[in-house]
Amino acid sequence: MYTLYVDESGDSATSNIRTVNSSGASPYMVLGAALVHTNNVSDILERLSKIQKTIGKDRLHCSELSHFQKRYFARGIADCKTKLFAVISHKETLDDYQERIGSDTWKYHHKCLQYLLEIFGKFLAQHKIQATEVKIVVEQSNSFKLSKFQTYIQKCQNQPIYPETKYLNNLEVKNIFEKPKNQEPLLQLADLVAHSLYQCVNERKGSYGIKETTYLNDIRSRFHCSDDNAICGYGIKTIHNLGSLNLDHEVAQFLTNLRSK
Repeated sequence: MYTLYVDESGDSATSNIRTVNSSGASPYMVLGAALVHTNNVSDILERLSKIQKTIGKDRLHCSELSHFQKRYFARGIADCKTKLFAVISHKETLDDYQERIGSDTWKYHHKCLQYLLEIFGKFLAQHKIQATEVKIVVEQSNSFKLSKFQTYIQKCQNQPIYPETKYLNNLEVKNIFEKPKNQEPLLQLADLVAHSLYQCVNERKGSYGIKETTYLNDIRSRFHCSDDNAICGYGIKTIHNLGSLNLDHEVAQFLTNLRSK
């Protein structure tokens, strides 16, 4: 049995987007996920416990960790038996979609999660893993409405509009659950994945325009990838393409060249 753990970084709000000099909603939305086989759960939990003890934390929430604590966390799980996935969306590309969803910004979260599950479903098909062998645990939040999301995915399965949507049929809607982060330790892996990708695009006051790519680089070996080990377009989906993210040249090159080996 496998479990995919999913967490977010950034937020689903689509208006009043912040800048370096003003507060507001995050310019980007990122979802990160970690797939763990039941046989490996105890080993990974032991690894997480050791990392917590070493850095003196009761929990591994990246927003509460220093730079070097996050590096230690990332390097500490870099050889764990897990497979990682992520999706990143730039809110400037939403256009009329923002108007269509109005104040129901949870629909934006659901759409990003749909994209994540599409690349995950394709992975399942490639590795001949049956839908009945997989459950999905999403971090509980105001942006995720379980029953509405299940209904939405069921509709996508019944009426796939785009070629990638068909991969959702490799999932069982009834096997999608939600849990608070403090009740599911393995969501800490997904938190790290989401945070690592988000920091590649996060511009904040005092960072002097420098983006942090080291966390993602530390865990790159765990990402789903192509036959030539490329991650972007496989384990990481950029919505709707890399150019849509409006990245710094250096970060765009980093993601383009990112390899699992």
